[in-house]
Amino acid sequence: MTTKPRRMGRPLKEPEPGKRVSLGLKVTADIKRRIDGAAREKGRTQSQEAEFRLQQSFSEEDALLGPELRNVQLTMIAAFFSAGSQAAAGKGHPEWKPSDWLKDEDCYIAAMFEVLTSLLLRAPNANPDKILLMANEIRARVVQSLANQERIKLTP
Repeated sequence: MTTKPRRMGRPLKEPEPGKRVSLGLKVTADIKRRIDGAAREKGRTQSQEAEFRLQQSFSEEDALLGPELRNVQLTMIAAFFSAGSQAAAGKGHPEWKPSDWLKDEDCYIAAMFEVLTSLLLRAPNANPDKILLMANEIRARVVQSLANQERIKLTP
């Protein structure tokens, strides 16, 4: 017979609709400093700032249809930022911020290709043959899109 592990902490109580309730929470010193600083900056209490930030994270998740799509977005952002920053450093500008290197053609292209590459490599059931087919499909779609743009320009 297996026993269910005991839950730590106080028993959970169902909150009453419309009432504000306390939430016991332990955080690292760094998170506390950041919450405190943001609360001071925004004129909120520590609790109001923590609640606001929690609500933001749920709103983001809801807007992106769940945590899985949020993770894809974060992967794309990380790939874009990392490659763009590395390209800037390679050009002798390690101090450039994204607002600087986004205006540089080489840095932007490096960042864009890293996002495309990371998405291709993470595709479900990806293998080299499928990845090459997907890359060729991207090329075909870009060519078609450019052709459509030219037709739009030519049409009065």
